[in-house]
Amino acid sequence: MKKIFLTLILTLAASGSAQAFPGLLVYVPGADYDVSTNNWVTNSSEVDVYVLSLSNISNLQLTASTDLGSPFTGGLAINGFAYSDADFASGSPSPSISTPTAGLGSYLTHDLGGVGSWTVKKLRLSFQGQGTLSFDFWGYDNFGNLQQSFPGVVSRVGAPSAVPEPATMLLFGIGMAAMAVRRRRKSQTSI
Repeated sequence: MKKIFLTLILTLAASGSAQAFPGLLVYVPGADYDVSTNNWVTNSSEVDVYVLSLSNISNLQLTASTDLGSPFTGGLAINGFAYSDADFASGSPSPSISTPTAGLGSYLTHDLGGVGSWTVKKLRLSFQGQGTLSFDFWGYDNFGNLQQSFPGVVSRVGAPSAVPEPATMLLFGIGMAAMAVRRRRKSQTSI
C-alpha cells in the first residue's frame, strides 16, 4: 500500500506545476502512462485501479465513456457490478467533465460511495468485447468543489486480430507443399 501511495504522489509531482492541484489521483498497476495525454493506458481485459482522495468526498463517481473512433461493444464490470453496452447513454455526463479521449461517444456513471481524506479506494474493472473506454473519477468535497481525477484511464480491449492477407497465406501454402514434396522424395529414395 505504501508503494501505491508513493507512486500516486510521484505521478502528481511529475505532472508539472502548470496544472491545478487535483483532488483525486489515479494509479493503474501494469498500465503504461502516456505523458502526452496524461492517461494510464492499458490493453488488459481486467485491471485494478487505485484512486487516492486528497479530501473527503461524499459520493465518488466513476464515469466510463466510449470513444467515437472506437466504439465499445460488450460488457463492463466495476467491482463485480455488470453493465452491457446498452447501459451507456448518449450525450454528455453531468457535470460536464473532460474525458481522456478526443471524442465523447456514450457514457455511464457508477456511484462508488463516499471516500475519506487521504484514502485509497481500490477498484477492479473487467471488460468483455472490444473498443475503447475512458474512465474519469469525480465527486464533490465538503465545500462543494468539484474534484476530478488525474490522470485519467483509457482501456483498449479486444482489438480485432489482424487477418492475414492472401499473399501471406499463398506463401505459407507453397512452403507447406514444398515440405510435403521433399519429405515424399526423401522417403522414396530410402526404399
